[in-house]
Amino acid sequence: METPTVLLYGFDAPAVKRMRQVGGKLGLRLRRVLPEEYTQPVGAFAGRGRFLEMPGPSGGPLGEMLVFCHVTERQLEGFLSGLGTVRVGQDALKAVLTDTNARWTGERLYEELRKERAEIDG
Repeated sequence: METPTVLLYGFDAPAVKRMRQVGGKLGLRLRRVLPEEYTQPVGAFAGRGRFLEMPGPSGGPLGEMLVFCHVTERQLEGFLSGLGTVRVGQDALKAVLTDTNARWTGERLYEELRKERAEIDG
């Protein structure tokens, strides 16, 4: 069985600490992805794929992004609700790990989500 995990991109240590309060109550493992890891495949952090030995250079810092891996609907809803309580991450880009985006780098997933949000916001 795969561990329910939330990947945290672009969050500082105090924000991660507050999110761990929420995730811990729901049985979620939170994994802070460091800037030097942004060019690794997203799925590798969730056990779906391998890390690259020689990843490409990072394009720089990303904004905040949450990637939900192997979480149940109840865990997802509880975590998103809890973010409002701890006042962090509500405006972050959010994605659920899929077969397609598991192969993408964090940078690529962030860019795709940013484009989608821009289209929605018009």
